[in-house]
Amino acid sequence: MTLKKIKLQLILPLLTFIMVFSWQAQAQDLQELNSDWKCAPIKEVSDSGEKLSESSYDVSSWLPATVPGTVLTTLLNNKKVPDPFYGMNNLDIPDIYETGRDHYTYWFVNDFEVSTKKE
Repeated sequence: MTLKKIKLQLILPLLTFIMVFSWQAQAQDLQELNSDWKCAPIKEVSDSGEKLSESSYDVSSWLPATVPGTVLTTLLNNKKVPDPFYGMNNLDIPDIYETGRDHYTYWFVNDFEVSTKKE
């Protein structure tokens, strides 16, 4: 194998990697959405999703939500259920089979802006 072939075999994968990496870095605009979430049980909210999506909708009485997480994580962090990892507390948390799905169905909302880039 000649020296030119060896150099070419090393350079082509490196150039490909650099091109793909630089394209991905430019194509993605990251925005963290893991804070400032609020939630409320669906059975306590009579408004539609469209109404809840309005930035002027008042969610000040809603629970602070844990995102990423689950409804149970949010309820635990807001002391609405006992710590399931302590003793037999997990038996004190109602099962969805007993309560029905609406018991653990919540609206989650957050206000954020999406920037649009014009090229």
